[in-house]
Amino acid sequence: MKRMLTFAVLFGQLWAANRLAAGPLRLPLLAETTVVGDTVFLSNLLPPSAPEEMKRRAGAVPLGRTPTSGAARVYTRDTILQVLHASGFPESDFTVPATIAVRRNSNMVSPQAVWTAIHSAALRLGIVLSADAGPGSLQWLAPGPFTEENDTLEVREGSLDPLLNQARFLLRLSKHPQAPSFYVWCPVPGAPGNRLASVAPSRRSSGSTRDGELVNPRRMASLRLQSQNSFASLSVRPLQPGFAGQIIRVRIPRNGHTLQARVIALDLLEADF
Repeated sequence: MKRMLTFAVLFGQLWAANRLAAGPLRLPLLAETTVVGDTVFLSNLLPPSAPEEMKRRAGAVPLGRTPTSGAARVYTRDTILQVLHASGFPESDFTVPATIAVRRNSNMVSPQAVWTAIHSAALRLGIVLSADAGPGSLQWLAPGPFTEENDTLEVREGSLDPLLNQARFLLRLSKHPQAPSFYVWCPVPGAPGNRLASVAPSRRSSGSTRDGELVNPRRMASLRLQSQNSFASLSVRPLQPGFAGQIIRVRIPRNGHTLQARVIALDLLEADF
C-alpha cells in the first residue's frame, strides 16, 4: 500500500511538472467563420469557449469590412498577431492558424421570397395574377442575388404585358440598394381588370420619345434569351428606337456583341438561342 501511494505521488509531481513546462493552455482561433453585419471584429475569430470578458474586449477590435456575399476575406497569421499585439492581447494566449477565412452569413434569395414580394406588389398595383401562379411559375435570372437573413426584397417597378399575358417586376434588396436589381416574370390571365401599372412613373410619359415607342437607345433594356430548355436575362443597349413586335439591333455592354431581338414591352426584348 505504501509503495502504491508513493507511486501516485511521484506520478502527480511528474504530471504537474509537464504542465508547467508546457505553459498555459492556448485558445485556438477559428480557421473559418461567418459574420453577420458589415464589420469583422476580433471577437468573430474566437471559439465559443472563450471567456466572456475576452469576447467583450475583442468585440471592440475591428478587422475591416465584411466581404461581399459569396466572397471570403482571408487573414494571415502575421496579420492577426499584429492585431493581438496592438490591442493588448498576449500572443501566447492564442493558437493562430496560418490563415483565417471570414465569409458573410448570407443566403440565396428564394423563389418563395420573390413570390411574396411580387404578390403584394400585384395587389397594390391592381395586377391580377393567374390563380395557379406561385413560386414555381416565376421566371428570373438564376442564381439570384445573395441576402442576409434579415434582408427583404423591394419591388421597384411593376408592369403588365397583355400581349404575352405576363407581368414584369423589378426587384432589389432593400438593405443593399447598391446591389444589382433583377427582373422577374410571372404569368397573368387575360383578364379585363388587368391594366398597365407601374410603381415608378412611366418613362413613356416623357416628351423625348414618340407615342408607342417601347425601347430607345438612351435607355438600357432587358433582353430575354430563351431556348427549349433554358432561360436567361441580361441588360442590353438598344441601337435604335423600337416599337412592339419590331426587330431591332442591340448591343451587350459586357462584351460588345450585337444581335437582333424583338421588342415585346417597355424596355424589354426577347431573342431565341
